[in-house]
Amino acid sequence: MLSTRLGRFGALNFVLLAGHALAVAAVAALLIARATGPAIAVTAALGAAYVILARRTSEAVHLWPGSLFLAAAYLLVVGLIGQRDALLLWALPLVLALSVIAAVFRQRNLTQWAAPLEVTAHAAALYQAVYLWAHGPLLRVPLLAVVALVMLVALDLGLARLHRQRWFLYGAALYLSLAYLYVLRFAPGGPSASLLPLFAAASTALALAGWGLRVMRRPALAEPVELAALTVAGAAGLAALWAGNTTGLHALIVIALTYGFLYASARAEEYIYLIILAAGAIGFQFLRISGRRFSPRLTDQFLLGLVIVGVLFFYPLIRRAFSAEGSLQAWFNAGRWPRVLLVGLPVFGLALLTGVSYTFEATANPSFCGACHNMGPQYLAWDVGTHRDISCDTCHYPPGAQNFVQGKVVGLTEVVNYLAGTYGTKPHGTVDNANCSTCHAPEALIGVSAPYRAKIRFDHIELQPGKGLGITPRCNNCHAHIVDGLHFQVRESTCYWCHFMGRTGQNTAVGTCTTCHAVPNDDSHLEVQTSTRDQDCTTAGCHDSVTTGDGAVRPERCLACHGQVDLRAGEAEAMHDLHIVAETTFLSRKVECLECHDEIAHGNETDLVPASLAGP
Repeated sequence: MLSTRLGRFGALNFVLLAGHALAVAAVAALLIARATGPAIAVTAALGAAYVILARRTSEAVHLWPGSLFLAAAYLLVVGLIGQRDALLLWALPLVLALSVIAAVFRQRNLTQWAAPLEVTAHAAALYQAVYLWAHGPLLRVPLLAVVALVMLVALDLGLARLHRQRWFLYGAALYLSLAYLYVLRFAPGGPSASLLPLFAAASTALALAGWGLRVMRRPALAEPVELAALTVAGAAGLAALWAGNTTGLHALIVIALTYGFLYASARAEEYIYLIILAAGAIGFQFLRISGRRFSPRLTDQFLLGLVIVGVLFFYPLIRRAFSAEGSLQAWFNAGRWPRVLLVGLPVFGLALLTGVSYTFEATANPSFCGACHNMGPQYLAWDVGTHRDISCDTCHYPPGAQNFVQGKVVGLTEVVNYLAGTYGTKPHGTVDNANCSTCHAPEALIGVSAPYRAKIRFDHIELQPGKGLGITPRCNNCHAHIVDGLHFQVRESTCYWCHFMGRTGQNTAVGTCTTCHAVPNDDSHLEVQTSTRDQDCTTAGCHDSVTTGDGAVRPERCLACHGQVDLRAGEAEAMHDLHIVAETTFLSRKVECLECHDEIAHGNETDLVPASLAGP
């Protein structure tokens, strides 16, 4: 062992620290290499060396690594015995030996020498308990572990009474909680499905016990019990977050209740922060369970918000840490405005920015949009469609900062209307062409045939201005239907508005019958097979009534949305400019074709087959 008389820098002996690091590295290397025998010898030798060093230098600090190494050597020897179920029972002799030696030191008022031995004893027992928990499926008699933990509880209670040291109650409470956890896991019938919430309830019980001690005017005894409640709550909370399921959510709710009892008992400001922390964890867990794909975007907001809240609640502790004259705290206290400008305003601004950012993220989550029951079909259609990885505002908010802010304000009014029960029964969500072109460049669609029903090739160039349609349609005039359980897809009847508008009983307005239909290759259609006239399909009484409805617009249709019939009702171009062609904003109301036009039906419409934008 390197001498402590070598050079020092400040209050630290870096040579001695290097010796500690090398000792730990040597033992770790042996354990990784599965050289258990040499590891035991080296660990025991290092422990003895540290004990000798502590005796020769009269510095109790060396007893910490000495006792830890000796305890580790003992546990390694116990591990070779192979009786896994009795590992905690085998740890009892070590705990008793260290506790007896520590008791002798305390009788001689050598507390600094007793503390390392007592901490090592508890660490060894807790290590064995955690080790057994991790290897639970291999245990045959888990009752032995419960018995050992109960004996450790009795030992700590006895030490607390013998030495009049309240912090032994902390160890007793932890051992009792572990025994309870073992009972929950290894009870007959298998572990309970509510194991985590039930274990979290142990922290609530400890918090209530601390409250009872404070009511009995025993605050000194209440503190270690409350610390044990915090330890159990912290362990259960981490396990709940790790589980990431509904059971974990229930455990977090119980933990929040524990923090509430602790605050009611101790009235410490730190518990308020823990309550808020638990509330944030509950929200985070809820998002993980119910929020699906877009929820992880909210976790950063939670984390930053909780950090800000922590700064606010721990600010008094920070001030006390800088209480010396001429310190940073004294500089802040030099006047009111420096504190406000340099601390208050930045924290307030950051908190406000985080709150706004979180609100934007939360309201952009499709789960939020689907919370209103009149949006149920739209949400389900989006969730199974090709755009399921794109949030609602990406398509339904026109580009631009002004439209984004306007959309959030309008969305807030919709929330109010929903809560007040004054919302409409039919939501109208419009999509501007500029939104579509963000991902689907118009030039990339021109000249690319989108197959429909595997044999019909459609080119978007047919919808460009100047193609004789009379209107310039928007993308969502065709890619709009959700009634069939699909979002932004094309339904077969959508094609009829171009092919059959105003042409009931006639040949098609765009293309011919053979554009979509193959001529049957049989004797009944010999003349049609050799003809180039489309009228052959509709003459001679063959297919003359296959189409019904001409898509006419009756003026009274205006009354479905407006209080009166518009004077321009008969002007197709003016009506299209108002309802589908004009540039849209978030407030634009999407109008379906059937809201104005009579329905057009053609043949027996089959099941919907989605039409892709750029391929199958």
